[in-house]
Amino acid sequence: MGTGWGAGTTSFPDRAPSVVPTELAGLHSRIEDVKQQLAGVLGPIRPAYRHQSLDRRSLLVDLTARLRTALGADTVILNETALRAVPLGDTLTQGHLLSIEPFANQLVHAHVPEQARSDLPGWLSHLTTQTGPLVTAPDPLPDAVTTVLTIDYLADNYLGERTHEAGLRLDQAVQHVLTAPDTAEGGS
Repeated sequence: MGTGWGAGTTSFPDRAPSVVPTELAGLHSRIEDVKQQLAGVLGPIRPAYRHQSLDRRSLLVDLTARLRTALGADTVILNETALRAVPLGDTLTQGHLLSIEPFANQLVHAHVPEQARSDLPGWLSHLTTQTGPLVTAPDPLPDAVTTVLTIDYLADNYLGERTHEAGLRLDQAVQHVLTAPDTAEGGS
């Protein structure tokens, strides 16, 4: 055997133990409470997203368009790495939503850095290198962009100062897009 380290995986048992030791009863109860919370159904998933692994880019294209309209933002920039692709079924649960958006990102309005305004395509390319693929609305961005709606992580690390919070978390927006009836889909 060589030097170094090794790794392995295993699964928790599918069934609960028949007897929980008394000293673990409180912890077991809290675990069961969290399990119930994560299983809480948030709504039926729209047909466009049902029974498939979540396509982050497709969801973000839909989301940026809706945020632009709903929050009156001239421009929206979100990065694909803010979300995780998870398999979806018929219903969205709190556990699914936490798996999709595990970072508790807040939507905020922020200034585009002064030096970036003269070369938005170059700035977006640099931002993509730093943060992963981006989705913008509109696409392409207009030349006169000075503020954008984005997540707090991007605003705090890659943009100018925030102007104000949007009053909405990214997970709330994702939940709405995944579960809201869409008139183009016959209201389902």
